[in-house]
Amino acid sequence: MPNPSPRSSSFLWLATVASISVLLLATLVLTKSIQREADSWQWVVHTRAVLERLQIVLTLTSEAEAAQRGFLISGAERQLLIYRQDSEGVTAEIDALKSLTHDNPVQQQAIGKFKELVLQRLGLLHSTLQMKLDGAPFDPELLESGFRVKTAILEQAAKIRAEEQRLLNEREARVLRARTELIVSVAAVFVLSIGLLVFLRLLYEKNAASLLAERAQLREAQRQLQEANQLLEQRIQERTQQIAEANAELQGFAHTVAHDLRAPLRNVEGFASALLEDEADRMSDDGKMFAGRICAAVVRMDRLITDLLAYSRLSRSELRLQRVDTSEVLKAVRRDLESQISETQAQIIVDEPLPAVQANQAVFMQIISNLLANALKFVAQGKLPRVRIHGASVNGMSRISIEDNGIGIDPAHHDHVFGVFERLHGQEQYPGTGIGLAIVKKGVERMGGQIKVQGLPDGGTRFEVFLPSAEKNADEQR
Repeated sequence: MPNPSPRSSSFLWLATVASISVLLLATLVLTKSIQREADSWQWVVHTRAVLERLQIVLTLTSEAEAAQRGFLISGAERQLLIYRQDSEGVTAEIDALKSLTHDNPVQQQAIGKFKELVLQRLGLLHSTLQMKLDGAPFDPELLESGFRVKTAILEQAAKIRAEEQRLLNEREARVLRARTELIVSVAAVFVLSIGLLVFLRLLYEKNAASLLAERAQLREAQRQLQEANQLLEQRIQERTQQIAEANAELQGFAHTVAHDLRAPLRNVEGFASALLEDEADRMSDDGKMFAGRICAAVVRMDRLITDLLAYSRLSRSELRLQRVDTSEVLKAVRRDLESQISETQAQIIVDEPLPAVQANQAVFMQIISNLLANALKFVAQGKLPRVRIHGASVNGMSRISIEDNGIGIDPAHHDHVFGVFERLHGQEQYPGTGIGLAIVKKGVERMGGQIKVQGLPDGGTRFEVFLPSAEKNADEQR
């Protein structure tokens, strides 16, 4: 083999040095991309921590109020102890919440107002409790004041939550961009490595003897690249695992809290019902009214917990998918809602045939039931509900459409109606838990589908549920 010329050896050496430099630069870019992704994710975690801390404050305030009422009704010392513990914990949690948002002047001001309202609410609770301990007569004005303050607390909490949700959306978008940049960086490094390998291989064929040392350097660079790729894959797996664990913990927490809340609710309902049944003759009209309100509030809370449990189970459980006859499901749902359909004198029009879907039957029935119940409920006063249900198969997906002549949904709220506890109307006007559409969206997504909402030209709303077609699944199995 002829010896390479000094000129070709020099060119080969320069090419090798340039290749290694480019690889090191690509590795640096890759490392920076990983760091940007990690930093962006930390801000997402921070925002979620703020939302969680806000929920803890609201929960402690509600528990303090429930314990205070329990003591007023039963006189149990344990309820008094719970009330004092929860009241003391509220201030510390609010301070922790404010500390988390020290970088956001808007949230600092909002949380300051929120703290004033919470402390005002606790002061009213304490005044009522002290009247009980002193044997003084109950002042109904305190109850009305407490209700106004509680409403203001929830409104202020909603503002704080909305701001944090906006920040969360921005930061999640930033994480997505960082992740996209990371993937692009990996792809670029990979393509660049392949290109350099081909280039150096051509040089080696022309200058075999002088390229032996450079090949060793190239192998080292490849090893570094593989290590960087392995590190990247490991970091991605760790991030994915952390997200999965966090979601599992949040779902488990919601499920546990919902279960634990039911026991004290039963006690409250039992005491209130006992007052109405056994002490009605000795109670004033206001007393009967308050006891009735307690029973009604417990029923609403129990319904809320039931929906929360359903949402939690839907998020955690494994779903077995099978062929489901949409027409049969609709018949079952109409039987379940027969009394509501009769009371509202609703007209329900079904355009048969409806396409079958590949779904979990129980979850699919819950989806149709929630959508139909909403169509019957959200109707202007004095107007008879009219619901049309039709469907079609489109590109391997079954589309089930439910149209109503109700009050409609402002397009500005189309992206928010599927959130948990999202309500566009007051409890007095249209009662409900604010979880129904969240269950619908979660159920559809868990079964590999999607849901869309549209306004109709003459008023009303159309919900479209897209799920895998049962016929397509059967064809694939054959």
